[in-house]
Amino acid sequence: MLNSQNMLKIITDRRLVARCRGRFLAGLRPFWDRRVPVCIGHPGGRFPARVHWSERLGLWMCHRRTEEGQIWTLLGTERPEEGAVVSITCELNVPAEGRDRRVGAAFGRDARGRVFLVHRGRLGGGQRGMGKKIFLERFRGVWTDLDEGDGVAEVAVVCCLGSRSLADQVSLFVHKVAAVKAEVRDERSPQLAIPLEAGGFQIRRIGGSGAEEGFDLAGRCDHGPLVLALAGALRGRGYRPANDDGGDLYLSSAGGDKGAVFRVVTGGGGDTVRREAALLLWEGAGRTDHPLLVLVLPRSPTPEEAAELRARGIETLAYGWEGSDAVFPQLDDLFPPRPPREASPKKKR
Repeated sequence: MLNSQNMLKIITDRRLVARCRGRFLAGLRPFWDRRVPVCIGHPGGRFPARVHWSERLGLWMCHRRTEEGQIWTLLGTERPEEGAVVSITCELNVPAEGRDRRVGAAFGRDARGRVFLVHRGRLGGGQRGMGKKIFLERFRGVWTDLDEGDGVAEVAVVCCLGSRSLADQVSLFVHKVAAVKAEVRDERSPQLAIPLEAGGFQIRRIGGSGAEEGFDLAGRCDHGPLVLALAGALRGRGYRPANDDGGDLYLSSAGGDKGAVFRVVTGGGGDTVRREAALLLWEGAGRTDHPLLVLVLPRSPTPEEAAELRARGIETLAYGWEGSDAVFPQLDDLFPPRPPREASPKKKR
């Protein structure tokens, strides 16, 4: 699917690629807690390395220089212990110059000069049954099209360079890849499969399944971290957020709780707000418990917008940023903190 508005043009110049790699690493550097000596396992064997680990991101990263002088970037989600063997979840390798479709990642620039790290979906790593077809079918995230000069490829966006939420965007991408790989592995080994929750909040469900027209690409990159932050904020107030493949976030009305459906908007003017409000109304119409409909906006609505939305049964919740963290200052007005749930008394035998 061609996405002309958000199409990126691949960056192939050696100096520009090096500069982009530097910006990418600079966005992650503040989050590394420690370096750990480990062995990194791969289908051909293992090799010793020192990896950076971030507790906040749940991510390790290692750079490895190849015999050809390329610098490969390896990432994983296992917490590394000194001397342990850790597995690679995915690689964000970008050729030092030129284009190479055999290499998974690339940098691309949009019409406004913003730069993004993208991935082609070559994630097999020797795992049987994993390949680009599976990735295209199952990965939910931010998608766009990449103009490579001699053709256009649909790619997943890892992060927007310079974004305040770059580190969370990268973490979300890698953890989603881990979820896709685990899903495929479990399907092929039924005895190891863990049943998915009917409800609950799952990272793998955040995002879309194809390139979208009419959305700001940098804003869409913020969408996943915002959903994740909102889920955490609700959980911290005693609620149990959940998501599914059809929307951003919801609260179930089971057990007498107040049901709610949330839709997160990452940018745009009045037309964008109206379009997202219409989608929120559609999501709410499919529920029989008459949930509270909440449109999560990057700014407080004007009095006219608020009145128009409230007339349709929609409440608004504005968010802001404190450094790299998304915050929701008015969340307590709609969802005040709840007392801890009491454990059910044990039955006497």
